[in-house]
Amino acid sequence: MKMPVPRAWRTIKTKQRPEAHGNDEGPCLGALVLCFCLFLQCWAQYSAAAESGASALVATSVRDLNDKSARVRRDSAIALHNIGAEASSAVPKLISMLSAERDPDVREHVVRAIGTAGGQSPEAVPPLIQVLQHDRDDSVRGSAARSLGRMGMLADLSVPALVAALSDEAGGVRVEAAAALGAKAFAASAPAIVPALAAALTDKESDVRKSAGQALGKLGPNAIAALPVLRKLLVDSDSANRLLAAGIITQIGSQAAAAAPECLAALRDESIEVRIEAALALLSFGQHVAPAMELLVNALSFDGRSKDLRSAVRVRSAWAIGAYPQYATGAAIQKLVIATDDPDGDVRRFAAASLDKVLPALVKGHRVDAIASLKETKTMLQGSSVADQKMRSVAVANAITELEKDRGGGVAAVGLSPNTSGISAAQHGRNGAALGVGAMALACFSAAAVLRKRGAGSLARRRVVRVFISYRRQDSASSCGRIYDHLVAHFGAANVFRDIDSLAPGDRFAEKIREYISQCDAVIVLIGSRWLSVADVAGRRRLDDPEDFVRMEIMEAAAQGKFIVPALHDGAQMPSPKDLPPEVAFLAQRNAIELTDRHFGSDMKELVDALTKASGRSGDAERQAPLFGSTKLRSWWLSSAARQLPVTLLALGLLFTVGALWITYGHLYPSG
Repeated sequence: MKMPVPRAWRTIKTKQRPEAHGNDEGPCLGALVLCFCLFLQCWAQYSAAAESGASALVATSVRDLNDKSARVRRDSAIALHNIGAEASSAVPKLISMLSAERDPDVREHVVRAIGTAGGQSPEAVPPLIQVLQHDRDDSVRGSAARSLGRMGMLADLSVPALVAALSDEAGGVRVEAAAALGAKAFAASAPAIVPALAAALTDKESDVRKSAGQALGKLGPNAIAALPVLRKLLVDSDSANRLLAAGIITQIGSQAAAAAPECLAALRDESIEVRIEAALALLSFGQHVAPAMELLVNALSFDGRSKDLRSAVRVRSAWAIGAYPQYATGAAIQKLVIATDDPDGDVRRFAAASLDKVLPALVKGHRVDAIASLKETKTMLQGSSVADQKMRSVAVANAITELEKDRGGGVAAVGLSPNTSGISAAQHGRNGAALGVGAMALACFSAAAVLRKRGAGSLARRRVVRVFISYRRQDSASSCGRIYDHLVAHFGAANVFRDIDSLAPGDRFAEKIREYISQCDAVIVLIGSRWLSVADVAGRRRLDDPEDFVRMEIMEAAAQGKFIVPALHDGAQMPSPKDLPPEVAFLAQRNAIELTDRHFGSDMKELVDALTKASGRSGDAERQAPLFGSTKLRSWWLSSAARQLPVTLLALGLLFTVGALWITYGHLYPSG
């Protein structure tokens, strides 16, 4: 669809040929070329500074790999692992350590470092295969499988070795091998991979079956050869196997339509989760869509005994309806609207996102049969006292209007008539404006270069993530301090909250907790070995107390729809739903991260990556809220400005350059 051109733009667009004023444009073009060259110079300085800092760290880490202390060697390998591809120069040294290093902990981290740094080093593949096949330590072999999958190189060597590792005696190695075979780089070897992964779906360990299923799902349509096994699993006596098979079939897509009879039968499965995945599979086939969509719509109001199951079912159903909006009905709109007021924050978020997809799909599909349901929904929304619901009534009303036009056959064509009354600007005026804008671009580039030389641009540019740490002092005070220090070093003290450092004397704890959680991007729930069992003076478990601060923090984070990460330390296990109060039982269904002393550096990197991704999903509008720690706000602004000002000036300079080009030459390309 051609976008209408604003009238103000049309006034400066003429049919003049460039030859008429070619001499006047020379100075302007020269200034623009100068601006662009200066921009490239500034950018090169940034890149050179970053590469120089990384090279120095790599050199130091490589030197420390020769240290007599195993701990120093391990920490050096972890540092190289964290640097990633920029540590490629260290790969030869890392490879040489595979046969010489005797400490299994160090070998494991050396193997991991090769996986992240050796993406352009095919010579690292054969040594990793040797480790995978012959190393005595299970964790080292598992890390070798992971690194082979991460590198995704020499598939003719890597794939057979990983397939063979699916028969390893250690379940952890089989898990890593199955996951590695799902790497996108190995998709061309699907004919050899899929049968092996299909066989792993019957492994005795559930983690191996799950890993193999996830790998097959990543292969998508390339996993079609596994369909016979998947169809058998759909009628397996174990509901977990049926659920796994239905999920894989959904990701294979329309090519798996031969499994439609089993999926249709699975709509009556005793497990609600299996029914939902079977409905998703049918929608991906484009077959039996009416009963499948009806099941998903009804599941939006599922109210099971377990609160975490209720949440999971409603969230999955809301997402699924939005994934296939072309099959949605007017009844789906009503249920989605009700779900936008659900007590569970995840349900509200996914329901609102799907609602935004289904309404346009109804209009685009000319679904006049949905008008009656839409009118009932509009009446329901207008009667709500919630401002958001009243605003949604406007979108529903617009959809009704468009569909009624379709029903009446009167689809209006709205357009803009061409504007022929605009006056052309003088060429000299354009050149003057272009030179002025070009001068501004030159000033921006020059200022950025000066700031860069003074070192402002060398500060690390990291995404600001606001983190709330929920923990019990009796359970994990020391671990919390270590994690807090690590997060502060990465995100800054103003963006990490824990009660000891972030509360001022006299603050009301409950109110401040609510305030801080509202400002954060993510909440870490730190779970140690005593987290569940810590009791008050009366001997009652603290977690069962409605006024328990940890319980209040988790409930508040869930109510606000925050990204929640359970973090296990000191060998703690993830609590089961039955061990938790119903109000926080959903926590047992969240994917947890383990923080161990042995792998603390790499574990924290994984946690930081997860937090950064959560920050990216939170959206720019949410990031305008005040930061934690008002006393540290000024220092944060200063450091943030120092980091971002040179980049902002470069962006402005580039923008001014584009503007000058548009002013100079835009008139040569009339609209229409």
